[in-house]
Amino acid sequence: MSDETIYKAQTSHLQQRTVIPAGVLLGGAALLILIGILPISLAGALWPLVIVAAGLLLLWPAWKSTPDQQSRLSFLAVPGAVVVALGALVFVMNLLGHWASWTYAWFLLPAAAVGGVMYWKRFEPKHRVHDSGYKALRALVALALGLGLFFELLVFRTFGPWWPLLVVGFGVILFVRNQRRKTS
Repeated sequence: MSDETIYKAQTSHLQQRTVIPAGVLLGGAALLILIGILPISLAGALWPLVIVAAGLLLLWPAWKSTPDQQSRLSFLAVPGAVVVALGALVFVMNLLGHWASWTYAWFLLPAAAVGGVMYWKRFEPKHRVHDSGYKALRALVALALGLGLFFELLVFRTFGPWWPLLVVGFGVILFVRNQRRKTS
């Protein structure tokens, strides 16, 4: 290698080392300006993202693993997935102010655990979790959706008197789709 190539590589490395801290500094300054300008409390709205960040840190070893070199800490994908799901649920509930949705949303946490196991074992395609995991995921998500509809429509009455019209509309959609299948 020539001295000019080495100099260019060193200069490029120094530029990369200064770009990241400068970006973090500018991003932090922009965030502080937004906090001062906006009439909302960003800390009150965004605190659940701390939970998501902790879950992402737990997912990190599994994400960095490769088929040839798997991390011994890849098993942390299971609690990491649960913590990310918990943070996402709390974030959505905090934004909507609808904390009563915990009555059915907690079924998504075991679904996240199943997804975490599947992610942890992704380099073992013959592992039995891939067959049973998809079935469990579908069942848990369907259970959460079914209970969500039940509670939102009948218990919490979120849609008020409009929900029967939504059911009729859904029935019309199913009828039209069925008629199209018969004609084709």
